[in-house]
Amino acid sequence: MFRHTALFLLRETTPDERRTMLQGLASLLTDCVTVVGGDFGVRLEGPRKAGDYDVALHLDFEDPEGYEAYVRHPVHVEVSSFNASLSVEGTTQRLDWRYEGPPRVSPGLVRHCELFTGKPEERLLAELESAEGVVSALAVADSGSDPRASDWILDVELQDVEAARALLDVDGYRELDLAVGPRRTARITHLCSPTAPSAPSDTRTDAN
Repeated sequence: MFRHTALFLLRETTPDERRTMLQGLASLLTDCVTVVGGDFGVRLEGPRKAGDYDVALHLDFEDPEGYEAYVRHPVHVEVSSFNASLSVEGTTQRLDWRYEGPPRVSPGLVRHCELFTGKPEERLLAELESAEGVVSALAVADSGSDPRASDWILDVELQDVEAARALLDVDGYRELDLAVGPRRTARITHLCSPTAPSAPSDTRTDAN
């Protein structure tokens, strides 16, 4: 699969604006014919940490050509323009990456992903793969052609919210926050949703 991941940091927005954004993300999954899978979600409630983003979008394609067709699709053009109007200018983070197997679509699970400039330590991935409640964990390099993209993505699927909270206490994960090596550009933990949920009450609140 060829996956496009985009993370959005929102400005001050209204509930209606956020709801419209999520409905737009859902329409990308249903109206853009080259999209073969994907999910999106809003950051789980909790204290905001450095690098936390508000909304994530993950879309799967058979190949890069399918992604390029999606970029030109009028629904994507419209949704992308609206998303940009709600986002803090110049902050949207993205990465295009490949993985083996069927679309990585997991409704009901929790997804934790981080984008980096520089590769995450292999030791961290081993720590995460063995952590309780982790369904899968991947660390994959950018394979697209967008010069704005980060270098690597860490993508972790977890059984539930409790497992996601526990993930943040894994020793290797905590040490990464202090490491000098890779620089995190963005991160988010969210429920995997293939349809638009109701808008969050306040995606820009530091402690929800």
